[in-house]
Amino acid sequence: MEAVEGWRSYWHQRSRWAKGHMQCAFRNILPFLRCKNVRLREKVDGFLVLSIYFVPFLILLSLILNSTLFFVGSFGRSAF
Repeated sequence: MEAVEGWRSYWHQRSRWAKGHMQCAFRNILPFLRCKNVRLREKVDGFLVLSIYFVPFLILLSLILNSTLFFVGSFGRSAF
């Protein structure tokens, strides 16, 4: 395997890998979960592996929701 030469190349390579992984997840996750020959434990493991690149989006979404709830909740309370 040939290593990338710099940080920019490294970033582009990882972005391509993530994009390909997410395309694979969208294409295969439902057929995989519907498969009768796969045990529940294997389905959970496969789902977690296929959804690994969605974690940053979920963290960002939770940060936005938590911040919104925090500030809306603090404005709705009295100062005492």
